[in-house]
Amino acid sequence: MKPITHYRMMQEKKEEVYNAYHEGKYSVVGDLAIKVVEQALEADACRKVKRHLGGHEERMQHATHHLSRDIGRKVGELFRIYGRLGYDGEDGIRAKRALALVNEVLEFLERKWGEKIGIEHPERY
Repeated sequence: MKPITHYRMMQEKKEEVYNAYHEGKYSVVGDLAIKVVEQALEADACRKVKRHLGGHEERMQHATHHLSRDIGRKVGELFRIYGRLGYDGEDGIRAKRALALVNEVLEFLERKWGEKIGIEHPERY
């Protein structure tokens, strides 16, 4: 896949994760938040090494080794929140943290790529 395909999918999912949060659909936030970051990591990998990462483990490795350890920790935390929100979907605090992590990863990639992604900031939550 081309980076633009992953970028487009990231953008679509990003808009929907914000909508889900505003609608109080917190388990959906967990599902979509991780998907936004996965697509962002795939887009970055396509730009950098011209390959598809494939699975969670490869995406974690890419985040940690090709971006930064801090981004790797954030992605790991997001995976843990994703698991918790799947079982505890009424947790707005975790959903809000998931969105904050998405924003932090996307802000990092905005700086790296030199282009605006269109992030909705937590002040609106």
